[in-house]
Amino acid sequence: MTRMLCVDDEKYILDSLTLFLDHLGVQARCVLNGRECIREFEASRLAYDLVMVNFDLPGMTGPEVVEKLRAIDGRQMIALTSGYPEEEVFRFLNRSEVVEFLPKPYTMGQLRSVLRRILPGVAPQAVAMVGAGHADRPWLRSLTRAASPSGSGGGRRSRRRVGMAEVYTEPNDALNAAMKGLAKVLLWEVDAGLPQLPLLETLRREAIPILFVGSAPGSAGLEALGPLLSADVQAARLIEAVHEAIRSAPPPQRDPQR
Repeated sequence: MTRMLCVDDEKYILDSLTLFLDHLGVQARCVLNGRECIREFEASRLAYDLVMVNFDLPGMTGPEVVEKLRAIDGRQMIALTSGYPEEEVFRFLNRSEVVEFLPKPYTMGQLRSVLRRILPGVAPQAVAMVGAGHADRPWLRSLTRAASPSGSGGGRRSRRRVGMAEVYTEPNDALNAAMKGLAKVLLWEVDAGLPQLPLLETLRREAIPILFVGSAPGSAGLEALGPLLSADVQAARLIEAVHEAIRSAPPPQRDPQR
């Protein structure tokens, strides 16, 4: 698993990072100051793929943290974030000391793009699944890889990871994941119920591909919206359909007034 060490003095940023990186399959260790970052880095026996350092830190500054990290391990990949202009930041630090500069405020999409570029092991979740509550589904068993449940809302489990996918019990949670770029395609198990019209309209507008699996009364008409695969579809065929849906997705229909 890809591992990141993140240092920022604003806890809400670290909390958001932790949740987002978890979606990407990245194990994150977050600390609030430079000295704690150095202690953690030394104690970890050089186990981090990337260290992301905020420029403006209390006490030991970002450039000082980078310099210390370089002294410990000159090969460590380091990314720098800052709300200051890039030219101002690199008056205090040689640009070659870091692999990436990420200006604040950055979006999760921008962070995801950076991580994919510099960390080959980071890939987007390919699928957000709605339903898939039946563990005996052959395709679900084939996709399962170290399922790690995660809960929300007082212990109520709203999603769980199965390999290349996140399984959601709530359609809107899956849709939000796709709209945030955390998933490239929705996979809908029709036994869980058919999607409502407002959700389908959002999928069309945002150009989010959708695949349907299984059969239920009225499901035959879904083929006009996306491929309808049988409940006993093989994993290889499912993955092929996912990639084809991603390749053929049209661009989003953006409102010119937005």
